[in-house]
Amino acid sequence: MRKICIFICVFFSYLLLYAKAPIINNYLIINSFSKHLSINKPQLLYNNFFLPINIFYQQSKIFNKPHKVDSLELILKQRNSKLKPELLISMAIRQMEENPEKALLLADLALIKAQHIGNLYLQSDALKLKADALYYLDSLETSLNNYLLSAETDLSSDKPRKDSILGRYGDAGHVNYLLGRYKKSIEFHNIALQMSIERKDTAEIATNYSNLGLVYNMMGDYAKSIDHFLQTLRLDKLKGNEMNMSTNYNSIGLVYFAWKKFDKALEFLELALKYDRLNKEEDKISIRLSNLSRVYLAINKYEKAINCLEEALKIDRKLKHTSKIAIRLQGLGFAYQSINKNEQALSYYTEALSMYEKMQMNFKIAGLKIQMGELYLKLGKLNKAEVSLKEGLKTAQELNLRPEEMDAVKQLYIFYKHTAKPADALVYHEQYKALQDSIFSEKSANLINEFEVKYESEKKDLENQLLLKKNEIHKKNQRLFFGAIIFLIVLAFILFWAFSLKRKSLNQSKKIFAKETEITGLRLENIENQNFHLQEMLFAEEEISKLQKKSLDQKNHELTTAAMLIANKNEVFEKLRMQAEQLKINLSETKTAEVRTMISEIDKQTDIENQWEQFKLHFESIHKTFFENLNKNDLRLTQNDLQLCAYIKLNLSTKEISSLMNITPESVNTHRYRLRKKLNLEADVPLDEFIHHI
Repeated sequence: MRKICIFICVFFSYLLLYAKAPIINNYLIINSFSKHLSINKPQLLYNNFFLPINIFYQQSKIFNKPHKVDSLELILKQRNSKLKPELLISMAIRQMEENPEKALLLADLALIKAQHIGNLYLQSDALKLKADALYYLDSLETSLNNYLLSAETDLSSDKPRKDSILGRYGDAGHVNYLLGRYKKSIEFHNIALQMSIERKDTAEIATNYSNLGLVYNMMGDYAKSIDHFLQTLRLDKLKGNEMNMSTNYNSIGLVYFAWKKFDKALEFLELALKYDRLNKEEDKISIRLSNLSRVYLAINKYEKAINCLEEALKIDRKLKHTSKIAIRLQGLGFAYQSINKNEQALSYYTEALSMYEKMQMNFKIAGLKIQMGELYLKLGKLNKAEVSLKEGLKTAQELNLRPEEMDAVKQLYIFYKHTAKPADALVYHEQYKALQDSIFSEKSANLINEFEVKYESEKKDLENQLLLKKNEIHKKNQRLFFGAIIFLIVLAFILFWAFSLKRKSLNQSKKIFAKETEITGLRLENIENQNFHLQEMLFAEEEISKLQKKSLDQKNHELTTAAMLIANKNEVFEKLRMQAEQLKINLSETKTAEVRTMISEIDKQTDIENQWEQFKLHFESIHKTFFENLNKNDLRLTQNDLQLCAYIKLNLSTKEISSLMNITPESVNTHRYRLRKKLNLEADVPLDEFIHHI
């Protein structure tokens, strides 16, 4: 009872906090109260009870745009569908880039199905896909929670998949970087780096070094940043990873930019852009253009900077990357501020700020607030300038953004100097100098110089290797050229020899062909003779067949005529008998005896059975196997049945048959019906046709 009460209390507390608590916190809540309930597997409790609620809540947040979402009815139908989680996961992967909302729904359905069958691997994969979809939809906080939950689910399996867990920690590090949580980002990337080193996965090692370099660069720790980028470049060159080279060049270019070595920054950033344009990587092209614009702004090439940013913005709008659209708008704002188009700059800044606030990108808001403070100062809006600069400084300090912090204190120093507040100006100037010395230390400078020396040395080595390869290729080409000439000479000799053999072969073939033609002519003549003889035989057989048929027809005709005569005779005698019977009524005893004698004689002349026996003898002489074929299936046909079949064979009418059998026409029809049943005929098979084919 105590356990049930605790469960209910915690459950309602959870519901009250649910709308604000992220998924990973929900999981931690379950983890904590599950100990009080003696529940050994909090993961199962989460999956079986809270996860479906969480899914519905997230869908209601994301799918509140009717023009982008299927109806609730369709969602429910899909939930009740018989699709397996593996198929749903495959469908989600295909939909990810073009329709992340649909991919999210499919991932949710796959998660429910995987939970239902208790497959932790499929649950982990579904959570990963869900996180990817949320990442595409710019729901970074929820995306991060799902990446962590995916790793947690995999870890709770009997045999955790290290490659999958490694990938999720890397994803978590990247999303923390985008959210401006640099310490957390470093923590997750270091875990992923250690795991990739243990697995000797060079590609993952390089990726994590690169990501760590980016984080340290954003934090202003350029010494560590350049060290990590050097490690990445070394590994990618070692493995020949051409696709990663653009990222490495871009990262190194950004370090040079931070050190205000703009020529070097341009060199590396343009190299990165060249690689990505060759590979048609639109997403990366946008980033490279944005970074190039920062260098162009620094060297006062404003038109080039604006062109780069507008091209990047066009790509991001096409790809629907909300966060990057905001970054491009901020860049355009700074570009127009630099050429004193301040109102246009403020418009871009305001739009970018609104987007950052919706996405809670505080690390971007810090830099933007500092730029807006500088702009307000130019516009003479001193109160707004001071507030904006201090807000930017506060956010930068909270997030440990040292470059932004340095810019903020520098602008505050300029602000207080401009507003004649020397004491405040001095405080911020001292802070600025301390930060500048900290960021651009002698050690960092030495590392940059060391990198330049290494890079130039490697560049020369590469050029020497290319020259050696060129010479080697030239020698190979020469060898190939001489080899080709020798090959052509040998080929010409072989062709000449083959031509001579072919000519001899043709002469022999001509002689053989002539002989074969002669033999073929004789064979054709023989075949023609055989065909002629065969045609004569066929003609003779046809004539015999015609004569036989004519004879058969003649006999049938004679038999039919005889049958008709019998029928007519029977009809006449029947009439005579009827007249005699009529006369008998009115005659005397003596005359009546004479009439009876006459009727008896008539009956002898119309003896149906005797007539049939005589007819049967004539019929069997013409159709020898007819009655035998009728009885071969043991149909037990009566004499009347055989008699009816014979008369039908001779094409006699019903009336004629009735005369011959001394029965009425109706009785003939009845007898035909019974005969059909005995013969087991189908309804669509005529009786006459069946008998004619016997």
